[in-house]
Amino acid sequence: PQTFSQGSIRWIVMSTSKNIIAFNSVASAPANDTHAEPLLAVHEPPALHIKSASTGNEYFIGDYVGEGAFGVVYACSDIWENNLVIKFLKEVEGLRVNCHDAALKETESLMVARHQFIVPVHDAFEIDGQYAIVSERCSQTLSDFTCTPYFNPNPWVRALARCVLQAVNFTHLQGMAHCDIHEGNVFAHFIPDEIMPEQYSAFVFKLGDFGLARPISSVTCETTFLKNIRPPEIIDTRTYGPIDHRVDLYQVGLLLLRFLLPSCPPFSQEDILSGRPQDLALEQNEPLFDAIAQMLRRHVIHRTPNAITAWHNIQIALIETSEPSQPPLTQ
Repeated sequence: PQTFSQGSIRWIVMSTSKNIIAFNSVASAPANDTHAEPLLAVHEPPALHIKSASTGNEYFIGDYVGEGAFGVVYACSDIWENNLVIKFLKEVEGLRVNCHDAALKETESLMVARHQFIVPVHDAFEIDGQYAIVSERCSQTLSDFTCTPYFNPNPWVRALARCVLQAVNFTHLQGMAHCDIHEGNVFAHFIPDEIMPEQYSAFVFKLGDFGLARPISSVTCETTFLKNIRPPEIIDTRTYGPIDHRVDLYQVGLLLLRFLLPSCPPFSQEDILSGRPQDLALEQNEPLFDAIAQMLRRHVIHRTPNAITAWHNIQIALIETSEPSQPPLTQ
């Protein structure tokens, strides 16, 4: 391993062949980030007190939170006492695009495109040669949320589907596809009461980490996807295409299926091409799983067309599930 300094951050670089071509916006950034390469940071904050040249806000750096392929994340607060995280982007030798330009472009779009179920970016600025991205800190990832003993997904599935599909619909209206929807990028978030901060007034799910997001028109079979959530049309475009915004709907279908069936193992690319996720949903023989199966159809032309239709189908399925079965009429 090699040790070097950049700005005020010291890095220990093991080995990596991956070039960074974009950056990830941040939420709670779990340490086992699925995008992570074997890059290790010295877990010391670059400074205890940082001031943004962009907004004038001041940030007080706290504990180390986690590390991904694109940066190291620390807890922080600001002069408004907001609960935030700050990610310092990594600059890696062999970078194929200008990190500065990529950071500015991505943060500009994320700071403008605000939605109540998307983790918001608060600030972005450069300090000592490092690019910092500040965002809201969520309570926990969906993966952590479901790891509690005896977890029962049924009371939560409606809220999860409603929040995530709204975020996806908004993203698509902006002409963007997220391309990276999974349990590590969906967050469970408790909203504190302003009068009694130790109390929580609401609970929501939020979609975060838009580091792989791109204009829908530029999503191709070359687009980066995690292998176990890569839609069929990305693997075999000729057979299952076209490629469009429905890559996100397929990933939401996988998210909901694995949420309801926690013991379900990750799907291989062979499973995805054979239609195993859709078959597993249909095997449950329940209205809600039927709605999810429509999102998991391999051929894009037969898949649920948009997030609004997906939500409509889920609403109907939940109503059907909640209605008690009628006893047979007697003569």
